[in-house]
Amino acid sequence: MIPKLEDWLETSLGEDILKKEQALIDKKIHSLFGYHLLQLSISRQHDLAKQSAIRHRFSMCPVDEFNQQVGAIADPDNLPLETDSTDVVILHHVLEYSQFPHQLLREAARITVPHGHLVIIGFNPWSLLGAWSAMSGRLSSSSIWQNRLISMKRMYDWLSLLDLDLMSVDYCFYHSPHPRILQKLSSFERLGQRYRLPFGGSYVLVAKKEMATLTPHRPRWLRAPSFVAGLEPSIYSHKIPKKTTIH
Repeated sequence: MIPKLEDWLETSLGEDILKKEQALIDKKIHSLFGYHLLQLSISRQHDLAKQSAIRHRFSMCPVDEFNQQVGAIADPDNLPLETDSTDVVILHHVLEYSQFPHQLLREAARITVPHGHLVIIGFNPWSLLGAWSAMSGRLSSSSIWQNRLISMKRMYDWLSLLDLDLMSVDYCFYHSPHPRILQKLSSFERLGQRYRLPFGGSYVLVAKKEMATLTPHRPRWLRAPSFVAGLEPSIYSHKIPKKTTIH
């Protein structure tokens, strides 16, 4: 699906959605710091982390057709990276098109350093775009919308299971994706972003990996009472009574 999705991102609708998503990503990623940043995206030709202060930015993709330049070819469900090795991980619409989205999210959480961040971009099923994608997927088996949109409620559950704290969620693209209705509902975009309504077609989620630090506790030894502190050990040592015989 990746070549088809990349072609769709070049359409007027795809460019409009990507432009609005990029604006939200720039606001969030500007304040995320570290040494290493990984991008997993449905597009191999868009650098979503241009506004990041992290110098070492690289990307991974499961395919490398048409001689596209990618950082590495890898299975997103089994990332070839060490545990707690990456400061920021960007997941750009890869969860919707994964056969095992929970496993992919688990891998992203595994490689993220403690107190590192995940930036998750997804399509919102509870939106005009979500309804339109559901209808398009049913009408055509070759549509790019042969995916499973992940609701925010399910995303909350997955994040909590992986010890990831939700930091913020922002939405964009509140109007209809139909070209005839696109112009008529353009005012919905301003209202949705102003009041931060959870009905945008795309969402940008920032989660933080929280790891509880283990503090060693010293054993609490029983102390002798103060009135016996100066006595000899033989005085308060335990004596085994003699066995008595009952007649």
